Amino acid sequence: MSASGSFIDQLAGLDGKTAVVIGGAGGLGGYATWALARAGARVVSLDKVDADLHQFDAASLANIEFIQGDARDADDLQRTFVAAGPRVDVLVCVIGGSFFAEFESLSENAVQSLVTLNFLAPVDAIRAALPLMKTHGGSVITITSTEAHRGCPRMSIYAAMKAAMTSMTATLAVELGHAGVRFNTIAPDVVQTPNLERLLQEESYPDEAVQRRYRASVPLGRPGVREDFVGAVLFLASDLSKYVTGQALKVDGGTSAAPGFMNWDEHGWFCFLPMEVSAAIGERVPDQTS
Repeated sequence: MSASGSFIDQLAGLDGKTAVVIGGAGGLGGYATWALARAGARVVSLDKVDADLHQFDAASLANIEFIQGDARDADDLQRTFVAAGPRVDVLVCVIGGSFFAEFESLSENAVQSLVTLNFLAPVDAIRAALPLMKTHGGSVITITSTEAHRGCPRMSIYAAMKAAMTSMTATLAVELGHAGVRFNTIAPDVVQTPNLERLLQEESYPDEAVQRRYRASVPLGRPGVREDFVGAVLFLASDLSKYVTGQALKVDGGTSAAPGFMNWDEHGWFCFLPMEVSAAIGERVPDQTS
């Protein structure tokens, strides 16, 4: 039985299924682990950090096995799938990450690290999972980003690898459709996680400034929350989406629908700086040309 018995958990029909979450101890990965376990799946979660147990209730924890290890390490990956086997129904690859840096300032080690973390590690996880999925079918969900679908200054390698992951997900949907294995990706933008909340607290941003930023960049006017993200995970993991494969589901509050547009408060949505705002900025900034 699902851990919560809610309508959406019952609708997902994941009782008796086995799921593996790569990078599943905290953040978006922790959300995915929690949702799948709450919906009744047995979940094996691999992460290099200890699980943030505060986000899990006792009922969901009963369905979760946490494995501490690095998804970039072949032995740790093998341990995970041995623990999950002999059958895997759902694979969620959440592993990834980046930092801000100009392209020309990136060292060779930095480039290789970003490529490995955001592309090669998910590839290895998929390769390890397929022998446990091809006999009966299943769902592979890769977590990419809105940045896979637009230019992303100062995060060039990260964005490129997420785009590569999006392309490979679509390709594998075609290659392995005959085996009943579906491949889809979730492309979130800003989703509130404990780490994001800690960062905002540490940097002491006024709440109104944070909310103003969301209103300016997100058509729905707010960041995503846990339920927004896990709804997409449960949909793609279950038979609710059994005829959906090769797709990128953008869970972003509409940001990808308005590329380049910003909501300038009383001026409305523009894809350029409104003249009134430009003039006001010019009045405050001293002329440096004289």
